[in-house]
Order: sequence, then C-alpha cells, then structure tokens
Amino acid sequence: MIKRKKYGKKLMSIILAASMALSLAACGAKENTDTPQPATQAPAQTEINTETPAEPETEADTAQPSESNYTVTGENENKELTMTRQPEASYWFPAQLLEWNADDDEDFIFNVSTVPLAARADLEALEPVNPTQNKDTKVMSISIMNGSTSGNAPHGLNKAEANAFTYWQYVDTLVYWGGSSGEGLIVAPSPDIVDAGHKNGVKVIGTVFMPQAAHGGKIEWLDDLLQKREDGSYPVVDKLIEVAKLYGFDGWFINQETEEALTKDHADRMQEFLAYFKQQAPELELIYYDSMTVDGEMDWQNALTEKNAPYMKDAEGNDVADSMFLNFWWTTDSLAPEELLKTSAELAAEKEIDAYDLYAGVDLQSNGYDTPIKWNLFEKPDGGTYTSLGLYCPSWTYFSTDMIQEFWKRENKLWVNAKGDPSAEITAESDTDWRGVSTYVVERTALTTLPFVTNFSTGNGYGFYKKGELISMLDWNNRSISDMLPTYRYIIEDGEGNKLSADLDVGDAYYGGTSLILRGAVKQNTSSVIKLYSADLPVPENVTFTTTARAKGAEVALDAVLTLDDGSEVVLEGDKKVSDAWTTVTYQTAELAGKTIRNISYRLTSDTDTNTLQFRFGNITMLDAEAEETAAVSGLKVLDTEFDEDGMYAGVRLSWDSDVPTDYYEVYRINEDKTKSLLGVSNTNSFYINTLPRTGEERQTAFAVIPVNALLTEGTGAEVTMEWPDNSIPKTAFTADVTLAAPGESITFQSLCSQNTEKVTWTLTGADQESAEGDSVTVTYAEPGVYPVTVKAENASGSSEAAKEGYIVITEKAADGLVLLSQGAGTEADTYVNENEAPQFAVDGDVTKKWCATGSAPHEITIDLGAVKAVSAVDVCHAEAGGESADMNTKSYAIYTSEDGAAFEEMRSVTRNTAGTTHDAFTPVNAQFVKLVINKPTQGSDSAARIYEVEVYGLEDTLE
Repeated sequence: MIKRKKYGKKLMSIILAASMALSLAACGAKENTDTPQPATQAPAQTEINTETPAEPETEADTAQPSESNYTVTGENENKELTMTRQPEASYWFPAQLLEWNADDDEDFIFNVSTVPLAARADLEALEPVNPTQNKDTKVMSISIMNGSTSGNAPHGLNKAEANAFTYWQYVDTLVYWGGSSGEGLIVAPSPDIVDAGHKNGVKVIGTVFMPQAAHGGKIEWLDDLLQKREDGSYPVVDKLIEVAKLYGFDGWFINQETEEALTKDHADRMQEFLAYFKQQAPELELIYYDSMTVDGEMDWQNALTEKNAPYMKDAEGNDVADSMFLNFWWTTDSLAPEELLKTSAELAAEKEIDAYDLYAGVDLQSNGYDTPIKWNLFEKPDGGTYTSLGLYCPSWTYFSTDMIQEFWKRENKLWVNAKGDPSAEITAESDTDWRGVSTYVVERTALTTLPFVTNFSTGNGYGFYKKGELISMLDWNNRSISDMLPTYRYIIEDGEGNKLSADLDVGDAYYGGTSLILRGAVKQNTSSVIKLYSADLPVPENVTFTTTARAKGAEVALDAVLTLDDGSEVVLEGDKKVSDAWTTVTYQTAELAGKTIRNISYRLTSDTDTNTLQFRFGNITMLDAEAEETAAVSGLKVLDTEFDEDGMYAGVRLSWDSDVPTDYYEVYRINEDKTKSLLGVSNTNSFYINTLPRTGEERQTAFAVIPVNALLTEGTGAEVTMEWPDNSIPKTAFTADVTLAAPGESITFQSLCSQNTEKVTWTLTGADQESAEGDSVTVTYAEPGVYPVTVKAENASGSSEAAKEGYIVITEKAADGLVLLSQGAGTEADTYVNENEAPQFAVDGDVTKKWCATGSAPHEITIDLGAVKAVSAVDVCHAEAGGESADMNTKSYAIYTSEDGAAFEEMRSVTRNTAGTTHDAFTPVNAQFVKLVINKPTQGSDSAARIYEVEVYGLEDTLE
C-alpha cells in the first residue's frame, strides 16, 4: 500500500510507502490534496529554442578584493526558475551506474563533499542530562532532505526553503532518502547534506532502492544490481564503493522490495553482495532493510529473526551488513504481544550481534510526533532500550509546515520533547505519546578539537549578513555552510524574577542568515545561565576565546561558564558589556591551558529591569592564538553558461583554485559603479549561479570570488568576465486559441515575442481586421477559406517576422464547434508501469486516472481515431491536473499527426511548459493518428511521464 501525502505548498515528488514498507515510486495513487492547488493555469505556449553554445573556459586575472561598498540586492522575482544545465546531485539506475565515470561527469566537481567526518566525543565523556538517557542507544534518521530524487542543486539555490536540519546531536547515521522508478534507484546524498552531517560527526549514507512492482519495480533492475562476475565479484558493488569514496560520503542503505519473480537465488546473491561490499570497503557503512528474507520472499519481519539474521552475520559467524533497520510493525496491536524488540535483542546476543546495531523503525511520515508508539516495547524494564531507534521521515517537521519558525518548533518537540528542555522530566499522558528523542538518547558532540567557530548558521536565510551588516536581501540556502548549533536546545536556569526563552532567529545574524536569540524578562543584576554546548575539548596554551552578541532592552554582562572534565566549573568574565550594536566580548583563557572542557554555558546579567530583552548570540570563536591564514584565489573560470530564450537570465558555472583551503568563498557580481552584489557563498572551489538577471543592455558581467577565513578576514580574490548573447533584435512567435472555426467565430491571437519587443504588428489576411497592433488581437473571418497569419516584432535595434501559411481554416463544417475525437479511442504506448496506469486511461475522460511511463525519456503515446478526420487542437492534462505536484508537469513535449500511422508530421513543439493543463492549437490537418511525444517528462529530472488525459479536437469529417 502506498501512502502519499501533500504537505502544504511543499508537495513532495517522491512517493513513500510508510505503512507497509520503505518504498518510493514514480507513478502511484493520486496524492491527497489536503491543500488545494489552483485548478486552472494559462495555456502552454510555444517556446523558441535559442540555446547559446557553452562559453569557453576563460582564465581570470588575479585581483585584490574590492574595497568598495556592497550593493544590497533585493528579491529575485525569478528565483523559482531553474536553468536546464544546473548541476544536480547524482542518481542512477544500476546499468547507468556501471557506465558512470567521474572524468566524464560535468557535475562531478559540484557533488564532492569537502568536509571530513568530525570525531565525536567518546561515550564515556558524555553526561546525560536526564535519568532516562542511555549512552548506548543510537539513532538512525531516514530523512527526505530534498523533496525529490532528481533536480537537486548540490549546494542549494537562491531560495530559503530547504530542509536545513538542526538536531544532528541526536543522530548517529543519516540516510539520504530517495529513489524512484521514474528517476533513478541509486541515490548519492547531495554534498551539502554530507558537509553538514560531517561537521557534526554524523555519517551520511546513500540509498539503493529496488521498488515493488506496483510502484514501477522491475526484476531486471534487481538482476542488474546483483549481477556477478565469473570471479565472484560484484560490479555494482565496486561502483558503489567508488562513488562513496570519490564523493566523500560514508556508505549505503540497501532497500530491496521488488517482489515479482523474486527467487531464493536473489536472496543468496544479496547476501554475497553485502559480504563482498564489506570485504572490499570495511570502512564504509552498510545498512540492510528488513524486507527480503533469506528464502527470497518479501516478508517484513519487524524484528531480527532467523529469516533475516544472515544479512547481518552468515552461518560461519562472519559479519555481513553493519546494521539493520527493522520494519515498523513491532508497535502494532497485533504484534505487540510478541515483544519483537525484546526477542530481537535476545537473538542478537545469541548470534553475537550488537543489539544496538538493530534500529527499531518508527514511521513519522504522516503524523510526526502525533504517531502513537508503544514505548514500553522499546524500553527495558530496568532502564535503557532493547535496540537503537530508527526514525523514518523525521523530515515531517519540515514538509508539514511552510513557516521556518514553525519548522524549528516542530523539530524541537520531536527531537527534544514537548517542554523544549532535554533535562526536563517527561510524564506522558499515555504510554503511546511522543516523548522526544532526548528522553532516550544522550546528546552527542563533535566539539573535540580547535578551532571552534560557530555563527549559529542553519545554512539558509532570507538575507545574508557579514559582520552583522546585511549585504544581500536575496533568499538563499547552502547547507554546506551551516554551523555546529547548540547541543542543548534549551537548558536555561533563570535567577529569581528572570524568565528567558531561546530559539533560532532568522531576522538577524552576524555571518549567514540566522542567530540564537533569548527573549523575555530579566531583573537588574539577576543572572540567567544558558547551557549551550557539550564538549570533550582539550585546551592548549594561548587560546583566543571571543563571543559576539547584541542586546536590545538592556546592557548585559556576558560571562562564560565552563565545566571541566574533573567536574569543576570555571567562570570567565567578559571584558565588556553587550549593547545594542554587535559587541565582541573577549575572555582570558590562561587558567584553562592543559584542561579539558566538557560544557560551555553563558551567564547573562542585565544592568536594568526589562520585560522585553532580546539577546542574540552571533558568533563564538575559540582557536589557537596564531592568526588564521588567508587564502588567495587564482584560475577563476567561467566553465559554462546558458541563457533563457530572451537572453535576460543566465545560469553560470564557475570554478577556481586556492593556494590554501579556507572556510568560505564569497561570490560577487561587480556592478557598473564598482560596488559588488553578493550572489552566494561556497565552501568549495566551484559555484553555480542560477537565473542571474541581466542589467539593462549590458553585454558583459564581471564576477569576483573572495576567500574568507573563519575570522571573516578576506584573502586575495580574483575576477572573471562573462559575455551575454546579443539579444537586441526581438524574436517572433505567436499562437491562436482556435485555428479551425466557422465563419463569424472569434479567434484570438497571442504574441509570444521576446521581452525586448517594443511593437507587435499583425497581418491577418481575410479577417475583419486585416492589420492590428498589440500583444493580442481578436478577429473574425466572414468567408470560408484558408488564411495565412503574419506577425512582426520591432524595437529600436530592428525587427523580425514570423508567418504561418494556411494557419486558419474557416468552414461551415465547424458551425457546431469542434468535436472531442479521442475519448475511448484506441491507444498504444512505448511503455507503461502497470495495468492500472496503462495508455487507455489517457483517453477515458477520467482525470483521476493516468497513463504513466517510466524509464528514460522520450515516451510516446499514439491515439488511433479510427478514421481520417480533421484535427486542429490537442488538450493535455499533466500531473498537476490529476492532483500531483506541479514539479511533475511535463516540461517539453511535441504533437505529431499521421494519416497512415507510418509517416508522422510535427504539428506543435513546446519546450518550457509549467502548466497542469495545456491547450495547443495548430494548422488544421487530416489525420487518423495523433502522437504525443514526452521529451522532458517533468520540471526536474524525473523521467516518468504522467498524463491524465489527452483530448484531440477537430471534426468528424475531413478537410477539403
């Protein structure tokens, strides 16, 4: 059974089977439209292909960073536009993966994670903050970090909406969830997620997904995955290892659910597959999902049993997979009496498997923390837990709301508890109420070495700040530059009369887009202490320790309170009070040399009573006193450019070299007045600029890349110039709502000329108005006949014309209007998923049913009208018309006609559609066969066609 849910405006385009198994599909049941989408959209229009050849690589001149002021850019109205050659995170079908080569992949440099996995503190060094936390219990998060398998920018784009996860301290392994039969089955995590996880000491894992047949699964794909060489090796394993090592992530999650034609041989080969993987790459993580048994049956055990234990350890006692994610049903009423987690732990002990390498699955996709769980089956009576915890779709916290503040609130309740304090005692009203992950799991920390610098950045924002100054108002996200956020969210000890609460804040920042804010009431000279970070941090001599903050409503003394490994507490007084301006407070650290910090807290003391204190933490820096070195950028290149059809927006790929690694690379546009506008920030030596707007009639745009270290000190930057295409002459195109009509019937023509057109002139021979000006014109034709149409586009630079002979046919046969010719007609398609999504459902008149085709595009459906008839228009209901995401609407398609079914003529080509329903009128022809060719099935890279209806209009008779 598939469960698909629409979450506000962020409708996920991957399909998740949560109640039965972990499953993604390309074409399934209609989505639940909890939030209605617009029912109608403008008709699709013909697009003119004006692709410009890729720009040759251009070496840059080395330049010092500009000392001029910033130009603060506003919101880009085209931030949702995505260029077609945008780099995207990787995914493959098994056969494609075998052909993949990094040297031939233009996106490869954008998909490499550059952040090594940070070392976490040993469990012995961690101190529980509540009595029910267990150091041994681990957490695996299987999370939808991006809303689809395809089309994901490796390091974000110019929009703030992103699942910028902030509770890494409760996660040991994050599975980057994805895969569908319409896009790809083997999904590498996007590098921004790997970077963010690694900063926090979390392993990030890719997904290998074999779907059920009902969701497009094919046994051929499983056979491709498990193919074996004569020497006993597995070629797909070798490629999986290669990808993980080259991209810099930590292993793979194997989810095999294809059930049709499944045999014991598949199960045997899967065990060999897993064992071979671990032999070749023991350092990589390998996780198996409780689905296929050793007998070759699709039978979810919901526990460790004799039917799946060999995927963890073979008959000889050799380790196979590192861990197993157990299916969700252990907590259901029917299985609860079996105490499956307890029996799993017992069998694990018998087989010398660590029970904490078993993850009890909890399905949060639909209801999040409102999901009832029988926690007594997870807890041991004498304390601790039988197994570790596996959370499926905790990303519900993001997809269930449109507001970033509400996202943070839901994250806090799910990962901490309903009180928002991990040290609080939780007394649930019911045994099945959500208790928060912090109830069971000790907070982990990667704060184990210097330097430690945090700007409290979540990796996204509605503007970008540098040293507290707003330098860009563009929305952005790049989770690669997120920071290590506070471990404890939140523990505050208020003095008498004080009442403070804490949260992240998107309204101000020191560097990036967010800060940590405390709000509330304080009494004069009465202190509150907020506990922020867990650590296992040795302190050398001569450490610089600063904190940058600002306070509104009072001046505040900010003292650092450090707990050491011997249990003692050291208070470091700040050298100045925090005021309304960003203030950097410095602490003397000589007494810390040779000691180890276990907790970092702060004591706040106001100089006055106030009920409206707003205190923001913007930066904490702890590093060796030696100055951070600065980098120099060289070899800045424009690798590739693409432009929209009017030459008004560009997609630009940049790359560069750096003499030493640095924390940030700020990418700017150099304006005509020599000010600079921030385009984005990268942590690697490449950057993609999406939908860069052209300014006026500029022919060139200069870019600068400036390296910036952790102290926000700029190094030596470089500049490079990009050439814009000559778009001075307007381009001409047009369409009509009707091309086959009766005498006297109104016909409306619409200009599709380029944006730089200043004047549109129409020549409409035979119409009641044979010449006209304007973007649209409505006319009638009094006499039967065949008529041409010409449109001319002009501006100061020149003009162009487009003409269509025989475009309008006026006949008395159309007096009663056009006839729907295709409903119930014969159909043929090159492929379809299953009998429930066969081609005949595209002509059945029911917009709740569809034809769905998977595999590589193009996809074709041919409609046989039964006899030659006059045909002049085709309406198509795409994915959104059937209740699916607008992202799944067909982007590029063509319509062909034929009299004999052999020789087809193209009548209409659309390359940039976004609408859920399209109407395409074309020069009327006689035809029996109408073919719809889907060239680009979706707005992203999903290759599954989703067509809910094709309606062919014309006359039952032929044209004379």
